[in-house]
Amino acid sequence: MNRIKVFAILTILLMSCTTTGKKKSNSEEIPIKWVNNLTGDFSFKDKWSYPEGVEDDTTHIFHSIESEAWCYEWGGTDYITAQRINSDTVVCFTEDNAATHSSLNLIITKKAVKPTIVLNSIMDFGTKAYNCKSGQMVIDETLWNQGILKATFDFDFYHSEDSTRMYWKGKIYAEIESE
Repeated sequence: MNRIKVFAILTILLMSCTTTGKKKSNSEEIPIKWVNNLTGDFSFKDKWSYPEGVEDDTTHIFHSIESEAWCYEWGGTDYITAQRINSDTVVCFTEDNAATHSSLNLIITKKAVKPTIVLNSIMDFGTKAYNCKSGQMVIDETLWNQGILKATFDFDFYHSEDSTRMYWKGKIYAEIESE
């Protein structure tokens, strides 16, 4: 991932500090629970797909996220990128595709994670950020120290469009790209 994309993500996340509804103006920082050996079924990391729009290619991209969500213009995603931007911070974002125009964006520090959903709508809504109001994240500290993000998460987000619960939850297993 290039530095322009990281800068764009950070800009969007900073923009997310503006009001997206009537309730809360900033994404909550969620404390991280660090464990030595995060258990659970992470077999999704062994599945792969061709890049979208490419068939019968030799490029196999291994899945790095398994999740479910209720947010606008979300049809599912199998990929999340984790990029270390300095010694204390990793920025993550899920990949959009033909059916998914909402991205889960995470700023992870040693103490907390700041989640935001960014909708890059194909409708007339433009780009909109939804701030986190509550949740939890558990990270495998042993693998983190080896440059791998292995985590479980469950986040709820503010939105004012209707009363449906906006959430994103799942598991991540992704190599952390260096600065």
